[in-house]
Amino acid sequence: MGEFLSNDDKSLRSDLSLDLAAFHKGATTTATRQLNSQLIELGLRDTKWWKCGAPEYRQRRAQGATPFPRPLLLGEAEEISIDSNHGPAIKCRLLQPPGAKPIGVFYHIHGGGYVLGSADSQDLLLAEISRSARLVVVSVEYRLAPENPYPAALEDCCTVADWLEQHAQEKWDCDLNFIGGESAGATLSALVVLHLQQRGLLSRIRGVVLSYGNFDLSALPSLRGSERSETPVLNYEDAEQFLDAYLPGRTPDQRKAATISPAYNKLSDLVPALFLVGTEDGLVDDSILMASRWQLAGNEAILKFVPGACHGFMTFNGHVVEVTRRGWDILLQFLQAKLMAP
Repeated sequence: MGEFLSNDDKSLRSDLSLDLAAFHKGATTTATRQLNSQLIELGLRDTKWWKCGAPEYRQRRAQGATPFPRPLLLGEAEEISIDSNHGPAIKCRLLQPPGAKPIGVFYHIHGGGYVLGSADSQDLLLAEISRSARLVVVSVEYRLAPENPYPAALEDCCTVADWLEQHAQEKWDCDLNFIGGESAGATLSALVVLHLQQRGLLSRIRGVVLSYGNFDLSALPSLRGSERSETPVLNYEDAEQFLDAYLPGRTPDQRKAATISPAYNKLSDLVPALFLVGTEDGLVDDSILMASRWQLAGNEAILKFVPGACHGFMTFNGHVVEVTRRGWDILLQFLQAKLMAP
């Protein structure tokens, strides 16, 4: 028996295989390591939003006085307003491809832990998507916690998705083809896809881009093990503060509700998905879990690890920061492939 096992195990291969090259030390560039060190140092010195209050911290972020750079606003961006049955009209930021007829709509949902961030915080990325893929990009200004806890953000995101599905053709002569976001925006994007599926409105959606989302809000091991002194941008304490503001009074088990944590839904008959996450992100387990579940349910799931990238890396200037450019290029490659698909 021992001899039989010894000979046989040479050909035994796992049915689950991940390309872990991105996790090797040599895969991370010196520039990315330096960026992470700077972000950790800035994070240790930064006054946390839960100590100074969310409104004040949002002002500081808009002024570039936090670890995240001041947003670069583009003059060509427009603003539209969409009526809502759940609250005030929802503002959205709009970018159109310069000098070209759009061929589709990308619906973007920003990150920020449901507490921070804004529709105008990522003009550079959204302009790159619009120009390179010839897409109208609409970014939603959803209501933020703690002033507006769950389900306010999800209600706003679903309202805008419904409006785009109904009105994109008359507004821009093209369809809503893509949904995507980062961090909390990726979580909300996954829930919006499930919302559209329930309404039978997925047929024109070509793909969803889910960048470093939190798909199990009870916290997976990689997040629970992240410490401020070692993890840039987002660690377990940060995440718990965000989630307590968004889901006040809910226990970790209650956060697993399917309307809160996308991973606990039935995921069959969904659209192709890109899961993009950095190897230094405390939410890396979330992308591995969700991509696996997405694929096991019979859908196309592409999981890409970006070497050395920390949480939030897609929000930096991809024209300057190499690790951000790497993420942008992966995203654009996914969009262009899906636009060319029959």
